[in-house]
Amino acid sequence: MDNNIVLNIFLTIMKICLHIFLGGINVIYNYITLERPFTGQGCGWVEHKIKVDKVQKQVNSWAGGDRKRKMCTARPVWKSVSVSKTNKSGYYQIDLGNLNDVVEINEEEMTVTVEPGMCIGRLTRILVKKGWTLPVVPEIDYLTVGGLIAGAGLESSSHNYGLFCQCVVETEILMPNGEVLTCSREQNFDLANAIPHSYGTIGFITALKFKMIRAKKYVELDYRFTNTIEDALKLINEGSSRHEFIEGIAYSKEKFLIMFGNMVDTVDPTKGRENPINRWYKKFFYLQVEEIVEKLIEKRNNNQIIEYVPLLQYYHRHSRGMFWLERYANPFFYNSQIFMWLFGCTFPFHIDILGLISRPIYDVLYQSFMIQDFVVPEEKTAKLFNEADKMLNIYPVWMCPARTSETGGCFNIPEKYLNCLYIDLGFYGYPKKNKGDKLNRKPLLRHFEKFCLKNNGYQGLYADCYMSKEEFETMFDFKSFYYKVRKERNCDEAFPTVYDKISAKARNLESDDDMNHKQC
Repeated sequence: MDNNIVLNIFLTIMKICLHIFLGGINVIYNYITLERPFTGQGCGWVEHKIKVDKVQKQVNSWAGGDRKRKMCTARPVWKSVSVSKTNKSGYYQIDLGNLNDVVEINEEEMTVTVEPGMCIGRLTRILVKKGWTLPVVPEIDYLTVGGLIAGAGLESSSHNYGLFCQCVVETEILMPNGEVLTCSREQNFDLANAIPHSYGTIGFITALKFKMIRAKKYVELDYRFTNTIEDALKLINEGSSRHEFIEGIAYSKEKFLIMFGNMVDTVDPTKGRENPINRWYKKFFYLQVEEIVEKLIEKRNNNQIIEYVPLLQYYHRHSRGMFWLERYANPFFYNSQIFMWLFGCTFPFHIDILGLISRPIYDVLYQSFMIQDFVVPEEKTAKLFNEADKMLNIYPVWMCPARTSETGGCFNIPEKYLNCLYIDLGFYGYPKKNKGDKLNRKPLLRHFEKFCLKNNGYQGLYADCYMSKEEFETMFDFKSFYYKVRKERNCDEAFPTVYDKISAKARNLESDDDMNHKQC
């Protein structure tokens, strides 16, 4: 029997067993972490300070010791959504405890202050019930706000508001000397500018204050079909000034679906119907969208369909299927309506449970598939897409526009591209020549890293990175302020640099210096 068939059967059996034995546990865990009722306005500043004091004592203990080891958080690597995991065994680990609550909701100031361990799915559920939301909301429920700030957050409203970090009004951070500082445009601006995308190498974030905007009940979602990457980019560009949300999915080189969204309070039945896309029996969102693509192709003379999606369900539309990664863990039943009726209520599986239980399955899959995001200027996107089609042929491809600005982290944006659209292309799946075979990812990734370097683009650092330090510092602007802040704030002794945390060596990836590093 073909090895690929055996592997698929094994993975499918494992997945079904996971649903049978852990589905109920996962539903309860999801309720506790996401759905449980929220009372009051948050834990309050007094309780928050008690939590911070406990973390501060640990940092002071490190500062008063021999300081031979650099610090990092004690959060287990299996709780991380990063594709490659950094080995923490050589670090002095700081337990951030239960810094995972809302501190304060100030409706007069239109701000919400949260602790870094708060999941974005929990936060949006709390805010939307009160009539509020954040300008930028990442799709995956279990991403933490601290992780999104330390890493990056580019979502379907980023063409209006920029990255997730640009929604932050104020940051509270614990420095390596044990001092707790508040950072904003008005105070400690150097720190405020260095924290986004710093991957925990400046200090320990203890609280974040975000600006809020008014929420409405639905998103009026306008689906548009086109059959070329050039026309898809034209639609995105033309719609960027008129719509609150924009997202695209490419199902092939000739099949693109662009989605425009705007918040509304009521359904207009003359335009379209309500579609609760995340009900347990519904197929994963990208499969629902693919069915819409086929309808639009059949219509021929009409390339538009409108639906009304409940706001919370729109925000977390890709959580249940982890975009389309679920189909690789469960290749036989991911598109089965019967399977969804039986097991759909167990989705999404919490990242904690996935990390503990299904890590062996993930490790097998990781050997043969790729998870990468590349962000390039709009004018370079078609070229990148066509290159990826030839070399990877991974579909679907996620498409998400973002508008650049002078603030918001370490992106080295040339002046000619300031306030212009960049497009994120997300590739999550098997390259065409590696359907189940072990993937030699280094030459492929090196090709696209060089493409980004040549075309003022960026690579998502949550995934594999094979760039040299010099290339990394060309792609990302750490020299102008990041290193300066680290030196002035005595961070060099306390924390590794970003490159030291995400490089191939740090993540035990295959490198030029050591061909025997294992993949993890």
